[in-house]
Amino acid sequence: MKKVLISLGIIGFISSLALTVTVISEPNLANIFKTNIKATLTESIQTATVKDPDKPYKETSENYLQAANEFLSKKDYQNALSNINTAYNLNPSEDNLMLYTLTLIQNKNFEEAQNMLASSSPKNQTAFFYKGVIFVYEGKDYEAKESFKTALSLSGKIEPALIQNFITAYSSFESQMDGQRIYLNAMLAKASIDAKFYSVAEVLSKQILEEKADYRDVWMLLGYSFLKTLKYAEAEDAFLKAKSIDQVKPEIHYFIGVARYENGDYLGATEELQLSLLYGFEPKAEVYKRIAESQKAAGNAEEALSAYEYLLNIDQSSLGTFEDAVKVAINDVKDFGRALTLATLATTAFPSSEDAWNLLTEANLAAGDTQKATEANDTALGINPFYAEGYYQKGLILEAKNEAENAKAAYKKAYELASESGKTTDVDLKNQAATKYNSLIIPTK
Repeated sequence: MKKVLISLGIIGFISSLALTVTVISEPNLANIFKTNIKATLTESIQTATVKDPDKPYKETSENYLQAANEFLSKKDYQNALSNINTAYNLNPSEDNLMLYTLTLIQNKNFEEAQNMLASSSPKNQTAFFYKGVIFVYEGKDYEAKESFKTALSLSGKIEPALIQNFITAYSSFESQMDGQRIYLNAMLAKASIDAKFYSVAEVLSKQILEEKADYRDVWMLLGYSFLKTLKYAEAEDAFLKAKSIDQVKPEIHYFIGVARYENGDYLGATEELQLSLLYGFEPKAEVYKRIAESQKAAGNAEEALSAYEYLLNIDQSSLGTFEDAVKVAINDVKDFGRALTLATLATTAFPSSEDAWNLLTEANLAAGDTQKATEANDTALGINPFYAEGYYQKGLILEAKNEAENAKAAYKKAYELASESGKTTDVDLKNQAATKYNSLIIPTK
């Protein structure tokens, strides 16, 4: 064996760190977090479908399949497994078989998953991919490679790049005659994360760390796997282990901050997020967004607003950020001047968005300027004449001007449009409009 430089590019945000050790060139684990960073811990969580015992309920595969998918989105693999089991028994289709197998793998029931795949179609790309993943867990390199090669030769629902990641890991390892097993497993763990098999990455990472406890990047792989499966305390512990090995890597501080936020330690989260900036984390906008959210959750409204303002100074790509900032300025800090500045900036960044002009309407109304609020509201409704939120704001303006009958008409229109939209986001608006309308009804004598 020979001494070589290991390039540790696990995160992909900063330049690699070189270490001299007696191993082969360590795999390039770049870009693990690059494409998923903004989605981390911010994925939409839906309430799973459950049966109401007081209402008639028809047991169909579709009902249980919907519940299984919703539980999977919540990373509640046990309840997902219970529902897909029933769905499959009611309808043992190939698609249900694949979802059943996926759920078994996520629950680390690898042997049962392998048995399920025995009944799959011989031309099913997904089945061969899942077989490969199970063989990775079992350490059966030849079988895994052959399964991935077959999967790559077939068309199907699995993105070819995800399959190729595993094949590349094996080929890269085989090209190094002095390769050590833990570095192959590190590449396979990285490929598993890319394919969203976080349970497999967790198992592989733990195996590696039993042999090489000072492997910083694998502690980060493990921490990230925990984050993606909502195990926040375990994620923080893993990233703290990485921090004990490397105090200055900005991504470590960033993900400790993320984990602490999810654990409810908002000030601790802010501290680590600020350290990530100090050590050069990119993109800075992502950190300032999380600092703002942490400070707001901690009850530090002024600090949250300042973070939002700095964020919007460097990144104006999200209207949602403007909305969050303006709401903090109006509701928490009560600084209507800053709210107006931010809302005006939103209309400059998004001139064709009714939501941006609605934000300016809110800011002007909060500042007591009904004339400018009306102008902004007219622009919003000019962009979208069927904008329920716009009519609700119109009602607020008219009510502020003591035009009760016109306000009632606006609230009624908002209620009707919100009722027709079918959007879950309009449910609250519908109720708010109804409440405001009812409050203006003059009791008859």
